[in-house]
Amino acid sequence: MRYLILLSLLFIITLNSFAQQTIKLEYDKASNSIKKLKNSERKLKSDNNYLIQLGKINSAHVQIYLDQKPYNLVSNRPSQLAVLGLPDTNELSYKMKENFDSVELDSFEEALEFLNRLLLVSFQIYEETKFSPSNEMVSQLVRDKFGTSDPKVILKRTSNYKLTLSTIVNKTELWLNSRINSGQINERYLETSIENEKIKEFLAKNDFEGIAKFITESLDAKDFVQSKGFTAKKDGIDLNISVIDTYKKDTVYKGNIEFVNYGKWSFDFSTGFMFSGLTDKQYYLGDSTQGKREVFEEDAPDWNVVIAGFAHLTYKLSGFLSVGPQIGIGVSIFDERVNYAAGLGFLLGRKGKISINGGVSFGKVKELSGSVEQLDGRLFVPAASTAAPTFNKFDAQPYFALTYNLAKKKF
Repeated sequence: MRYLILLSLLFIITLNSFAQQTIKLEYDKASNSIKKLKNSERKLKSDNNYLIQLGKINSAHVQIYLDQKPYNLVSNRPSQLAVLGLPDTNELSYKMKENFDSVELDSFEEALEFLNRLLLVSFQIYEETKFSPSNEMVSQLVRDKFGTSDPKVILKRTSNYKLTLSTIVNKTELWLNSRINSGQINERYLETSIENEKIKEFLAKNDFEGIAKFITESLDAKDFVQSKGFTAKKDGIDLNISVIDTYKKDTVYKGNIEFVNYGKWSFDFSTGFMFSGLTDKQYYLGDSTQGKREVFEEDAPDWNVVIAGFAHLTYKLSGFLSVGPQIGIGVSIFDERVNYAAGLGFLLGRKGKISINGGVSFGKVKELSGSVEQLDGRLFVPAASTAAPTFNKFDAQPYFALTYNLAKKKF
């Protein structure tokens, strides 16, 4: 029983890992383009499997191809961190009655008529169901024109009739060569040669097996097609999509959709402003009385503005929001004091990101020396002093930072 449970759990885990999620797109026939996805729809769960479903088309003659280019978002390291067509049937009259028996000629005419009918029916189906499959209409049309709607029968007849025409063309080629060798070139020879070239061109120009396949697939066409699957790798994927009209053998759309991946750890850099509590207290001295001068504190701001660079290790909660720890270093714009920082914050954005973070900043600050005398809560220095004595002390104070990330793709 224990082994059975383990095998069941393994099966469920494996099944989930291979499950594919469907991203639904719509084709806009008016503009020959794919309708844009919202930003909220252009995000993928890292390492999950996906496929593209393109709707509002006809699966009988539309295919999509994907070229995926996974990329990582790379941001420059801040300098602060450096230290840290249809033929005309009438043209194919084929004047060979004197050279082949009636059975062969009947087969030829039947084959020629069938293949021309195949072209006309396929063109009608294409024009009437280009973006709106109608299986009932197609079934009725095919039964009316071919006496059956069985795909196997239609494909078999197409193959046989094409072979019939090819065989007669080859026999005609031999007959023409024999006439040349015997020197019997006359008006009938020239007419036969011209007609035979028309048939050769007719066979070479048209993919009859492909046309028959289009007709049979139109019997059970859907209004969507699906791509092969792909996996969400790295920080995101540029997905190049090509939509092919297989009936006309034409590319009707080429475009790109940029996806970002979430549910993964990522490393980023950012640069901006840090507001730190690491500041020097400013003092001034009072007048000399009784051999002493009182020390007073200046009314100065308690916050320092620092230009800083940060390194972030964040977990992508969505395509827009990441959260995680960071470290940083910067220099005060007021006194060129070096500030070190460690904290936690958010990155907001898909490529270029704004970071909002806070934590503790570390650095040296000036403190009053212990030589300063305290009397009744007041501070005094000798009358001969010209400035309050201070010393450098390593301190830790809170900080708040607002920084920006400029990232580029690396494939």
